[in-house]
Amino acid sequence: MAYFLGRIEHKRLVGAIRLFALRSDDQPGAGFPAAGGCTTGNPDLNYLYLDSVTAFDHQGCWLINNYFTPPLQQWADRAVKIAGLDRAAAGDLAAKGVTYPQDMVDVRFTRAETWGVLEVSYLFNPEVEGISSNTALSARESDWHAPNAPRFPAKAAYLAKMQVWGEEFWPKFQQAFGSGQPVAVVVKPDAASQP
Repeated sequence: MAYFLGRIEHKRLVGAIRLFALRSDDQPGAGFPAAGGCTTGNPDLNYLYLDSVTAFDHQGCWLINNYFTPPLQQWADRAVKIAGLDRAAAGDLAAKGVTYPQDMVDVRFTRAETWGVLEVSYLFNPEVEGISSNTALSARESDWHAPNAPRFPAKAAYLAKMQVWGEEFWPKFQQAFGSGQPVAVVVKPDAASQP
């Protein structure tokens, strides 16, 4: 299942949650490919906490990065590379006349085991706290792009605040993921084998 849930105030997107979850029908399941973005040394990330990313086995990480929105304005153009969920959300927002900032801060949590995967992005709009972005032509030119953000004290402080939030939220996210674990099937012995 996949959902894009937005918080809208005065026809402006001020926050959103992107959720993607799968659970394997087979027990034990075959697992899932390695979580995208959860790699040490990724220069596009403002922060990375890496528990483990073992493809088709145990995976756990969370990260902070820039969610650069201008490509969403071209949601109807199939030549523009946009994830299907984001394309659908952008089309819906456009139809409703909802605007959004150039940059949102993405705090993304990922957990996977052989039986399921859960990835949730919490998108925060820094404008809500009075922190605006300079106009940028690409994500790499954005004030919020990892190499650029430290040059802006207010943005660096906001990212530090998001890191604290993520550190506090990570155990809750893991607990929520664990609650989806399938209950082991108890196999009763064959009646003929009982005394």
